[in-house]
Amino acid sequence: MGFKQHTEIDPCLFVHKDAICLTYVDDCLWFGRDGEAVDMLFEAMKKKMDLKIESRDVSAFLGIQFKRKGKTIKLQQYGLIDKIIEATGMKDANPAAVPAQDKPLGKDEHGAPFEESWSYPSVVGMLLYLSGNSRPDIAFAVNQAARFTHAPKA
Repeated sequence: MGFKQHTEIDPCLFVHKDAICLTYVDDCLWFGRDGEAVDMLFEAMKKKMDLKIESRDVSAFLGIQFKRKGKTIKLQQYGLIDKIIEATGMKDANPAAVPAQDKPLGKDEHGAPFEESWSYPSVVGMLLYLSGNSRPDIAFAVNQAARFTHAPKA
């Protein structure tokens, strides 16, 4: 399609005469001087591979929204939070002001095995991404949950 990878700058940077594409795993961020030319290039690429536009809002790239309020920028990931709540079936759960106790969790070697319809490691992974990007306030709680990813208990 005429893209050149610029590994000397960043291996995730691809440049075309009409566009620049930054990639992160399976997400792409597109830039171009002429929006119509970028749209045409994108349509041509869609004929060769499965591509879809999820948002034209650059601030939502990788699911992180940036909200400016005065001199402060707030990072939000409501989509990921909603995905975690839905995955765990906790839509009707009561929120807590504090995400965890201030003491580390101990081992529960004799506890009942984890038996839920959702994947514990998958949810812990989503929580790690969330705590590392926009919710440092839950980092301790997520760390405690991540300690038991290999053998979660009920």
